[in-house]
Amino acid sequence: PGYAKTNMDRFIKRIVDPSDVLEIGRPERYSQEFVQTIFHHWLLHIDNCNENLSAGISDCLSRVVTGAHDSQRQLYTTDKDFVRDLSYHCVIINSTINPIKRPDLMERCLVFELDTAEEEKRGESEVNQEFIEIVPKLLGSILTILSKAMWIRQRTKFPIIKHRMVEFIKWGYCISEVIGIGGNNFMDIYTKKSETASWDVVNENSVAKILMYMVLDKSLDYEGTMTDLWVKLY
Repeated sequence: PGYAKTNMDRFIKRIVDPSDVLEIGRPERYSQEFVQTIFHHWLLHIDNCNENLSAGISDCLSRVVTGAHDSQRQLYTTDKDFVRDLSYHCVIINSTINPIKRPDLMERCLVFELDTAEEEKRGESEVNQEFIEIVPKLLGSILTILSKAMWIRQRTKFPIIKHRMVEFIKWGYCISEVIGIGGNNFMDIYTKKSETASWDVVNENSVAKILMYMVLDKSLDYEGTMTDLWVKLY
């Protein structure tokens, strides 16, 4: 509380997504209803997700972020499928903890830690009014930047990228060139954030921490089956 994360995410969503539903709560489990919810939002905002995401939800979000299709039977009386194209859908998750425990999803995320909002708070209606007034300029600036980034993208030959989210990285490089950050600087920042995110998952898993300690400490040797190792660790 006190980080203004919900309002900030709402503003981002309102710029790019016409949906009147500005956020949803943490989904309990994977279901076709959850897939349908994603399909109805260009940007899905999961608010106050202060408990861990289930394995099914994490796997679903991983597929959505990298572009996926979902198939569901159209009618119970027929064998026809209804296919949802989930490509180009984005997800924002805010939380006071890290609710992502699956490495596949974590490697597809950008993690930002927010500073506490200033103590002198303005009313929500006042802030919303200011936002409404600047939205046209914001959207116009975004489209101008993207048009310039498209020009750079067509003329840039990228090296082999060894990270996930290759398309995101290429677009991030081009956009960073346009706004003055610099494409190479963006690549360095993204690489560091990706490495940090992977270690965060390891550090929050007690078994993974023990295994990493065993790997890094060359004086420790182990010979045996995975089952025996699992028993010893527990």
